[in-house]
Parts: sequence; C-alpha cells; structure tokens
Amino acid sequence: MDEWNQKVKNDFVQKFNQKINQISKQPKACPKSSQFGGIYKCIVTKQTTFFYRINEKHQEIEIITFFDNRQNPNDLIKHLP
Repeated sequence: MDEWNQKVKNDFVQKFNQKINQISKQPKACPKSSQFGGIYKCIVTKQTTFFYRINEKHQEIEIITFFDNRQNPNDLIKHLP
C-alpha cells in the first residue's frame, strides 16, 4: 500500500470495512470457493479479493489472505490451506 495515495487508501479501507460489516451480519453472503472447501471468496474491488472461513465454534470470521486478482490464480494455492 506504500504506492497508494491517501485517497486510494481511504477508499479501499472504506470498501473493505463495508465487506467486513456485511459478512459479520451474513457470514455466508459471499460465494464459497469452488477450489478450497469451507473457504469463502469476498471481492473488495475488481483488483482485490480476500478469502475467509467461518469458525462456527467461536463465532468468528478468519481472514486467510488477500489476493490481487491481476496475479496468476495458481499463486493463490500457496496462501490457502
């Protein structure tokens, strides 16, 4: 994020917070990943997605990784269980 100007940072944080608020109310609102069982995919911007899982026992949402959608999708495998 060092390359981002302040407006871009603020816009991203606002969009990210909106997504977090959405999934905190409806954890299953985002689609499940077809490749990784039990992991959900949440698009923040057209360039950025984060992946998360739901810990039902502790009633928590665990963010696993952020992913730049412009990268090779095979690189995602390194970051997900």
